Amino acid sequence: MYRIIKSICLIITPFLFLFFISLSGFSQSSGLPYNHEVSLSTPYESVVTHLYFLQPEQYDIAKAIKPFMHAETDSARARKMAIQLKQAWDGRGLPINMATLPRDPEYVDSLTQRNIYVPISQTPNIYLEKQQDGRWLYSKESFNAIDKFHSEVYPYGAERLMELIPKSSHFKFFGLYLWQHLGILIIIVLAFLLHKLLTWIFDLLLYKGAHHLGYDKVVRPYLSPVARPLSLFVVFLMVLVLFPLLQIPPEASFYINYAFRAILPFFVMLVFYRLINVLSLYLERVAEKSDTSLDNNVVPLIRKILKVFVIIIGGLFILQNLNVNITALLAGLSIGGLAVALAAQDTLKNMFGSFMIFVDKPFSVGHWITTQDLDGTVEEVGFRS
Repeated sequence: MYRIIKSICLIITPFLFLFFISLSGFSQSSGLPYNHEVSLSTPYESVVTHLYFLQPEQYDIAKAIKPFMHAETDSARARKMAIQLKQAWDGRGLPINMATLPRDPEYVDSLTQRNIYVPISQTPNIYLEKQQDGRWLYSKESFNAIDKFHSEVYPYGAERLMELIPKSSHFKFFGLYLWQHLGILIIIVLAFLLHKLLTWIFDLLLYKGAHHLGYDKVVRPYLSPVARPLSLFVVFLMVLVLFPLLQIPPEASFYINYAFRAILPFFVMLVFYRLINVLSLYLERVAEKSDTSLDNNVVPLIRKILKVFVIIIGGLFILQNLNVNITALLAGLSIGGLAVALAAQDTLKNMFGSFMIFVDKPFSVGHWITTQDLDGTVEEVGFRS
């Protein structure tokens, strides 16, 4: 029962966060004017025309496609581009700051010295360009970039499910529409059921693998802790694919996507961390067949080293997914590591002494030794002591 409650809480936590974000006032129309007429005279007017008439309350696709209508562009193609671009921006959690949009009809990009404007820096290949007649339209080059970007946000055929989403709606509460609340509920139920099913499947597969190797009774207590995070990784991967379908306000979706970037590598790290215990048991069984003290000395040291290695690598992956500059971080750590090494010479001496004990084997765990200050049984030989 406790595991069921814990699994439910873990799955619904991101959605509870979304709920409070929605209550704070974020909405899909955040920053858009209350009333707007079609105008393509500036980058601001074109972006607002595109997004304003795709809002459920003011939905008018004929007006929303105006910023995509080049002379040779048919309305069906423009309609697809307008809808896909907004879906992809919202699904990835990339809101547009309306206050920063240029209102100058002669706006010039400072980098290229051209009459172009990129609404969102994360999608630099999608930009508006001033035409000879003075209209600001999404460039023809942006169309292929929109197709590619949309496929990245909605992979594995998820874009087909977008056709089920209502284009207009007026019933809204707690910052979300009714169909969005229902979608969240459906995803939570699917995630919970999939988690229980995958945990059972992974546990069964791991047990069969251990049984085939003859270690089922030894490693069985360590297999379930591996199966659960592995199952949660697949579940959150599924949620990551389905979540953009909800078309959550981009300001809230941004934070949810940020959380997923940290959650997914965390579960991978947890799987490998717990697999180390299974590997250690296997090494202990191998060491028991020899006459050396490998199982008493080396195996615990290998287990500790591997766990530290997994935590460090997993932490770096999490930081990288959170857009932290890993190169600068590692450079800073290397300088700091040098300072720490100089200040911890005694600790390093003890660590090298531990390695020499493993190599020379003057004693091992279980031996009785006598020194000038004390005597007793060796219980553990660690990194430092």
